[in-house]
Amino acid sequence: MSLAKEINIKLDEILSIKSEMNRMLENINADAQITNIKTGQKVDVEEANKVVDDMLDRIFTELNKITNNGKRAKGLFDNIYYVNDVIQDQLIVEQEQNKPK
Repeated sequence: MSLAKEINIKLDEILSIKSEMNRMLENINADAQITNIKTGQKVDVEEANKVVDDMLDRIFTELNKITNNGKRAKGLFDNIYYVNDVIQDQLIVEQEQNKPK
């Protein structure tokens, strides 16, 4: 897999997590209790935010490892030969919007 594709996958994960968290925050009260799917434990919104932050930190760490703290990615997305696949981007957005809520 190419470096650009690996980076894009991680960036998509970040967007997906942030989108899901924003959706959750819109649909629940600040004092609501949420069940952690993995542990079955009840947590509040603040604790859920901490879990999300930990997930994002893990992804950022992986991105830094993949890119050698950005050194391997310099010029990767801004050179004239890199073509962003707009259609693929639109399909991903549609998939995210059509997920059952």
